[in-house]
Amino acid sequence: MLFLGIEESRIWKDFAEHALKACLCPGADLGFIRPGLIPAFNYYIGTLFLSKGLNELGQKWITAGLAGEQGGLFSNAFLSSYLGRNKGAMVIPETIFADPAPYVHFAGTPVLVDSRKKFRMHCVHALPGINQPLRIMDIGCGHGRILVDLLLELRKSGLIA
Repeated sequence: MLFLGIEESRIWKDFAEHALKACLCPGADLGFIRPGLIPAFNYYIGTLFLSKGLNELGQKWITAGLAGEQGGLFSNAFLSSYLGRNKGAMVIPETIFADPAPYVHFAGTPVLVDSRKKFRMHCVHALPGINQPLRIMDIGCGHGRILVDLLLELRKSGLIA
């Protein structure tokens, strides 16, 4: 979960439009991006290319984002693995969870358990206090426990009532 200021959001959007028009490969000077956000920026640009059917360029940006991922936020790694299994394309699998055993095993590995904990801590430290009704939409593929744990953590921290 990232929190960009208005100016930062505009800069990301402007660069994304330029990258798309020019079909830019990764490697451009990204000095305008906060260093800790470069993997997320690569993911942003990569998914933009993928959404436009420019799979090869999208994969290049996702692969470039792998280098800086750390702290349990592995978006580029997960998407890179997915693209590798699907010939570089964003495709809907024919059968989702026909055999849930691999998912159940993967979701319970220590690295994923730790990753979810780091995600919750990131939210607690990055979100402002919220003193009005909170609406969250969980769009994912899982059992929903991450959202429940996040809400409990936010309540425990005093950020939500």
